[in-house]
Amino acid sequence: MSYYHKNWLYDEYLQLFLDTTGAKLTVDEKNSLKNYFNTYAEGGAKSIYYMAIFRLKRGWYKFLVYLLISRALKKDFQKDESMNTLVPLHKIFAEKMLNDAIKAYCKITD
Repeated sequence: MSYYHKNWLYDEYLQLFLDTTGAKLTVDEKNSLKNYFNTYAEGGAKSIYYMAIFRLKRGWYKFLVYLLISRALKKDFQKDESMNTLVPLHKIFAEKMLNDAIKAYCKITD
């Protein structure tokens, strides 16, 4: 039985990291990733995600939204020293975030 919880974004992206690299994160990396993908916080991944949905609603092309997501994730990952291991994976994370935003956009327009 699935349920909504505070760290659903963190769980999805942690699983994506594990599937892609096969490596485990350190405690500092896990904490910073959990804070970044916190759905109750105002910054981080939540603002990028809603920005992507907003841009899709305004008629932006998918590849432009993907480029904006990718650039924002890379900049945020480089800013935080404990998330430097995620910089090479920013394109994979951006692709997943774009697909999630497209799913939400399709639910809104139906």
